[in-house]
Amino acid sequence: MAMFTILLVTVVVSMLPSSAVELVLDHPEKCMLHRPFRTILNKFHNELRQSVGQGEAVVKGNSLGPAREMYGLVYDCSLEEEASHEMTLPGFAALYNRGVISFSGEYKGSANTALEKILPTLYDDENSLRQLIYPKAARFGCWGKLKKGNTAGNRRMEFVCLYDKK
Repeated sequence: MAMFTILLVTVVVSMLPSSAVELVLDHPEKCMLHRPFRTILNKFHNELRQSVGQGEAVVKGNSLGPAREMYGLVYDCSLEEEASHEMTLPGFAALYNRGVISFSGEYKGSANTALEKILPTLYDDENSLRQLIYPKAARFGCWGKLKKGNTAGNRRMEFVCLYDKK
């Protein structure tokens, strides 16, 4: 079943126009993260991976290399649940050999808009970028918390994303 899902996502991603990204969920009954956050996270991950797969990805003026095989990522709500545990107990994901990235930032206004602006900061961290474009990753899930910010009037978001490792 897992291989069928991966094959389906690979076919869907290869047949979509380069600007279209479809949210494919695995274990949807376990989803707890705010749906717009899942949509934003999925779009960010899969648009980057599509451009890498087509050899068109450029980050900070540098090409991410030639075209190569790249799975489209399935958003896995079981990994979302694991990410919530990782946020509470750092190191939890290592028990399951998961790839991990975390990011955070302060913001004012819409949390959705803030998430869209904070995600590209992952390009600054080489390890995070490597995980984002790891060609054999097929599934990911994220968990986030919204908190009071350090500066008056600001709020803070913290996210952890987990990836399967093949």
